[in-house]
This record gives sequence, structure tokens and C-alpha cells, in this order.
Amino acid sequence: MTLTQEVIEAGALAMANFDASQVDCPTLKSVDEFRFDKERDEYLRRSKVVLAAAIAASKRQGVA
Repeated sequence: MTLTQEVIEAGALAMANFDASQVDCPTLKSVDEFRFDKERDEYLRRSKVVLAAAIAASKRQGVA
């Protein structure tokens, strides 16, 4: 897997929508739907870190 912007955004949406489901909030369909830039940027940052770690782990295991 390659860490593209599309992949990072998909990860950010998955994390945000999981959090939203925990407090009965509506889900997002795109990163453009975040209410605050700071919130969007934080989810994108976290997604990039988590996905990069997952890709590195899969490469170490010979999966990727």
C-alpha cells in the first residue's frame, strides 16, 4: 500500500466517524465536511502516523 493523500483522508474519515458514533453525532462523507480546519488537520495528522506505522509493520512482516 502506498500512503497517498486519498488513503490518509480515508483514514481520517474512519477515525472521525468512529469518534462521532461514540457520541451519537452524524458521520462525515468527506474531509471537506469537518466544521473546523484545526480538527480536520489533527485527524489527517493522526491518520498519516497510524497508516505509516501499519505500512512499515506490514513491510517488516513481508505482507506489503
